[in-house]
Amino acid sequence: MHPDCAGHLTGPGHPECPDRLDALLTAVGAALPDLDGRVKFFEGRHAAEDELALVHPEGHVERVRATVARARETNAIVFLDPDTGASPGSWDAALAAAGSVIGAVDSVAAGAVRNA
Repeated sequence: MHPDCAGHLTGPGHPECPDRLDALLTAVGAALPDLDGRVKFFEGRHAAEDELALVHPEGHVERVRATVARARETNAIVFLDPDTGASPGSWDAALAAAGSVIGAVDSVAAGAVRNA
């Protein structure tokens, strides 16, 4: 996971929040003794925009970018739709999340880990 993932703030009470990531890491950490060193943590990276274009239409990427730009300009949460809020840190969080997944897949493909 990349630290920028915590920058996606969606407002009070929304399930997508940094606390959710913290809870996941805490649960994995608590289970580590039982996993006997079988879990490796890697810091992710940001995805490149050409990588995003492989799975998302250009219009979608631009819409998210524009929404986050409005969130930065207003320093507020701006909604893409009724359930999807974007904050000033959401663009970096999205790039970090996508890049972390790509890095995990690359690690499996390279044989560095068995699964991710």
